[in-house]
Amino acid sequence: TLGLTLSPSGKQRRPKYLYLQGSNLGGATAVVTDNKGGSYTYTALQRHAGAARFVLGGGLRDNYLNLTVKLLNALPVSIDRLEFETFDSTTRRM
Repeated sequence: TLGLTLSPSGKQRRPKYLYLQGSNLGGATAVVTDNKGGSYTYTALQRHAGAARFVLGGGLRDNYLNLTVKLLNALPVSIDRLEFETFDSTTRRM
């Protein structure tokens, strides 16, 4: 389970992109589940062999997300870095 921190202004954040860096990430899908039980599946946009980007839906507005990464290949996988890029809400405070 991953947490998104509050912005310095105390406004809610919305995850927009998920970046994975590592090896053998080809064909990756990400399943994101929120606290309400909603589950959303995204496919990776492979930029190069060592990085994958997922464009997340605009409806994810939860500060704690459960992330599952699924891979179709049988190669050993190494994830070196996982990062969410977020947008801050202009009106909603926590």
